[in-house]
Amino acid sequence: MKKLLVRTTGGTQLIATGGQVLTPHRPHVVEATPFISARTASGGIEVLLSKLTDTTSDDDFLTFWKEDSETAVDQYELAMTAEMTKPEEVKYVPPKVLSRRSR
Repeated sequence: MKKLLVRTTGGTQLIATGGQVLTPHRPHVVEATPFISARTASGGIEVLLSKLTDTTSDDDFLTFWKEDSETAVDQYELAMTAEMTKPEEVKYVPPKVLSRRSR
């Protein structure tokens, strides 16, 4: 499911689908659910980043937040962009060598 980096716009705490608590003191990585869409449409949630990988987690963002809360969103966006544009690793598979018996 698509992931988003969001923050609440008011001073209230929200509980998203699945029980994730969104506190007003920092942004959170959440799954894009109908609850999040409805709260975004009503102005209760602001979407900060929408292009995140499926493996992104709130714990990943929290690492950036703890290092520097002032630049955490920008630094996280740079990290996610680098992750998504990284070329896929190609694994070399050597060709099968036929023995004289298998010919």
